[in-house]
Amino acid sequence: MSLKIRFVAGAVAATIGCVSFAAGITYFGWLFYISWLVLMPIKELAQPVGGKELALSFLLIGVLLAILIGLPLLHLHLLHPGKAVCTAIAVPMWILWMWMFYRRWRQEKAA
Repeated sequence: MSLKIRFVAGAVAATIGCVSFAAGITYFGWLFYISWLVLMPIKELAQPVGGKELALSFLLIGVLLAILIGLPLLHLHLLHPGKAVCTAIAVPMWILWMWMFYRRWRQEKAA
C-alpha cells in the first residue's frame, strides 16, 4: 500500500475517532486501532512475535479482561463526562495523533 494512502487512512480514522469521542459516540473507538496499525512500520508487522512479547501480550489482555469483568461487579455509579470534558480531551488527543503521524511519515519517507 502506498505511503500516502496509509497515512491519509490513519489520519481520517483518528479524526473520526476523536470527533466521535467529542460527540459522545463510543461506537467508533475501534478506529484508533487502525491508526495504531498505520503508525507501526511495515517491517514490524511482517516479523513473527517473540515468546517474551507474546507472553506479555497475553498477560496484558488477561489484566484488561479482569478489569472489564470486575468493574460491573463493583457497582460503581460512574457518570458520563460532560460534552465540554470530552471536547477538552479530544482536541489535544487529535493534535497528538497528527503529530505522531507526521513524525512516522517523515521517518518512513527518509528511509
